[in-house]
Amino acid sequence: METTSSMDTLTSEMESKILKQVEFYFSDSNYPRDKFLRAQAAQDEEGYVSLEKIISFKRMKELGATDIPKLATILKASELLQVDSDGLKVKRKIPLPGEDTSNPRTIHTKGWPEDITIEQIESALSPVVVRCVRIRKDAQKKPKGSAFIELENEEKAKELAEKGTIKYQEKDIVVKTKDAYFKEKKEERKTRKDKKKETDSNSDATEPPLKKVKVDDGKNEVKKKREWIRGLIVQIKGLGTTADREQIKESLTKFGKIQYVDYTRGAPDAIIRMEKPEDAQAVIKGITEEKINFGGKEVEESKVLEGEEEEKYWKTIEETKKTQRKKNGWWKRRRKRWKRKQKKEILKE
Repeated sequence: METTSSMDTLTSEMESKILKQVEFYFSDSNYPRDKFLRAQAAQDEEGYVSLEKIISFKRMKELGATDIPKLATILKASELLQVDSDGLKVKRKIPLPGEDTSNPRTIHTKGWPEDITIEQIESALSPVVVRCVRIRKDAQKKPKGSAFIELENEEKAKELAEKGTIKYQEKDIVVKTKDAYFKEKKEERKTRKDKKKETDSNSDATEPPLKKVKVDDGKNEVKKKREWIRGLIVQIKGLGTTADREQIKESLTKFGKIQYVDYTRGAPDAIIRMEKPEDAQAVIKGITEEKINFGGKEVEESKVLEGEEEEKYWKTIEETKKTQRKKNGWWKRRRKRWKRKQKKEILKE
């Protein structure tokens, strides 16, 4: 088979890197997760993968591994790999372990420069034995400055995690065990979810309060129609520039239950949605009698929205809600597509 370039000029160091890279492809750390390689092996009766396919990987091209006979010679020195008699295919020598045991000996590291390489990370951890490095990337394939690093044993992973940081170019690289990292992320997601729930519970104004009423459709049939609950919306004008949503809610809660405060910091006006119409009236009375001020300025005007003003407000909220639903649905669909794509893609680096 003809080759596109010669590997005769490779140094022993480069040959070692090539061997290490191919061993990584078939390692306990990568091979069980590598659907592409596993699919290639499944096409061969003896579980081999063609070297022609191996040299097509991006990382192999970067290392200059373009000559199949030369690559076969390099791989024959491996204790993990077996090259076929024709020198055209390669596979693992031993079966995969029954279960994945890599998590306890894997650490998560954060703080690397975006242009960090696998070799530089391995050098930074030396003399610790590194089995594999996975530099993490975002959806646009840009490095995130973090990496999962699988070490030789669990004890060393715990030791580095307990230390907390390692030095690289006078910069602290944060180290955690992989399990601790995922636990922390899970707690962060839960906190965000709980916060969103709290926000949503305080912001039901994005969904107009409705009640069911019976109406005659003109055909002697009575149907149920949903109608807004009137008299819940209080508008206050003349707020100071330092007023904020929390201050408004805290000052008016004593007059009745507030469902939502629609206010942007620094704006002169605010909208408050109360739970009941009588709560809205109580707020108006309280503001007037106690001369409540927000942001160092006394309220100039307060009123319960009625008629066209109230209808206009709710229609605006309804349209905003519809836009949000469309946007959220679009984002969820896009994220699902992206996840499916990520599963199918096999990056060789």
